[in-house]
Amino acid sequence: MQSLSIPSNVIDNVVRLILITKHHQVSEQDYDGRVLVDADLAILSSDRKEYWKYVRAIRQEYAWVSEEPDGVTNQ
Repeated sequence: MQSLSIPSNVIDNVVRLILITKHHQVSEQDYDGRVLVDADLAILSSDRKEYWKYVRAIRQEYAWVSEEPDGVTNQ
């Protein structure tokens, strides 16, 4: 973003918003954060078929990440 001459305050806000998706906790006064969290969690209100389609797509996108809690694969 810096190479595109985007102001540092905008970059900082984008970083902040991305990090919010880790825990989905925002203050009531954080309008941008609340909108992002709502959008990020919207899939949870979809029907079962749409949800599982999303889950499969995410699993495919992150296939390089182990599904094992400790990060170790059983190979």
